Amino acid sequence: MMNNKKSVIILSIFFIILFSAISAAQTPEEWPHPEDMEFDDVEVTLREADKHELENGLTVYLIEDRELPLVRGEAIIDAGNIYSPREKTGLAEITANLLRTGGTAGQPPEEIDKELEYLAAAVEFGAQDTMVTGSFSSLSDNKEEVIELFNDILRKPDFLPEKIELRRGIMEESIQRRADHPVQLAVYEFIKKMAADHPVGWFPTMESVNNIEREDIINFHERYYQPHKTSLAITGDFDADKMLHLLEETLGTWEPDEVEYPELPEFDPHPEAKVYHVQQPIQQSIIFIGHPSVKFDSTAFPPLNIANRILGGGDDNRLFRELRSKRGLAYAVGSQLTQGFEFPGYFYAYIMTGAENTGQVIELTLSEIEKIRQKEVTEQELTENRQAILNRAVYRYTSAEEIAFRQALVDFLDLDQDYYEKYIEQIQELDTQDIKNIAQKKLSPEQLIIMVVGDQNRFDKELNNFGEVENIELEF
Repeated sequence: MMNNKKSVIILSIFFIILFSAISAAQTPEEWPHPEDMEFDDVEVTLREADKHELENGLTVYLIEDRELPLVRGEAIIDAGNIYSPREKTGLAEITANLLRTGGTAGQPPEEIDKELEYLAAAVEFGAQDTMVTGSFSSLSDNKEEVIELFNDILRKPDFLPEKIELRRGIMEESIQRRADHPVQLAVYEFIKKMAADHPVGWFPTMESVNNIEREDIINFHERYYQPHKTSLAITGDFDADKMLHLLEETLGTWEPDEVEYPELPEFDPHPEAKVYHVQQPIQQSIIFIGHPSVKFDSTAFPPLNIANRILGGGDDNRLFRELRSKRGLAYAVGSQLTQGFEFPGYFYAYIMTGAENTGQVIELTLSEIEKIRQKEVTEQELTENRQAILNRAVYRYTSAEEIAFRQALVDFLDLDQDYYEKYIEQIQELDTQDIKNIAQKKLSPEQLIIMVVGDQNRFDKELNNFGEVENIELEF
């Protein structure tokens, strides 16, 4: 065996030398050095989906893609978690989950499972803050049967009582186990403080889940699940005209009704800045430091995104270098700038550290935030992070599925279709002074919320060194 390995290595080296010699011998002397070569700019043209509107107002985006014998659909429905009443938080979530698992049109869920398995297909639904998403995937030969089944699941759910109780039990168990996962617990409590009394900061509780009756689920579905509040992106191996005919015969018979949406409270962009502590007898501290930020389509987002990447969101960021590489104080460290659309996103730094380092880590994180506000970033930092964003942009929408869903989402969010292209243009035009300016304007030390989950008996410094402290009593 050893002799065979040596032979392979020797032959490999021989061929490398041989090919190098041949290449050198055949390279014309007049060829320029690679660094001196010039190339035309690469132009990326994004493919667009064909947009159609059914008679009932349902919007459809189609892209034929015959590469594989598959069809996939993704729906966006204006029936998200923000429409759940506070005393019944979790209603939108349980409704979306039960579409798939609660039976439909008199067909038990077990039969639906068998049918989908036989067709080698899948149908899924789930609720997010501002929308419900549904999807189906199928072999192209079975698309008619799967779309008909998707139509029944979406429009004619049975919400079987026993499945409601099963889903309720799953949600209650998840709620009870929050305290068993310190990171998850820190995220929940941090978002609740960041969003103040807005519905995006509400999470299901034992009481709210138990307040949900079957009649609530039926009424929620009837009220918010409407064709003219739904967008559907379909891609794959199909004929567009035939697909439109199939959709008119199925989802096109869905009768629309007027929707009265609840009046939501204003999102407070300046919640009370405090230090919040959740006492947990653990050896680590989980720390979040941040505040509400800007919307994704704001002109402030591109430079702020670069600032965030340099601080803690990029591949070689300052927080990682300072807290982990240089000092060895963090198990995990970084920062994020979330993409807010209907409501502002969040800027936050996150750190997992030993409890005995808690105060030092908070001080260092605050110091790094202040540094990026007071000093210009380097040209290298700007160039590397700008290039990382541009490189990802090239591959962001490479599939028909991504392109069609992007168009559906952009319309749903009421954004300009070219908003992402404008974002890229802004990224290309930024300089180091732009980054400093936006950091000074949009990273606000006086507005920072600090959330710490950990054992205060192990902390190296009192948390009141960083502001007024409020101890959180967990309520599930």
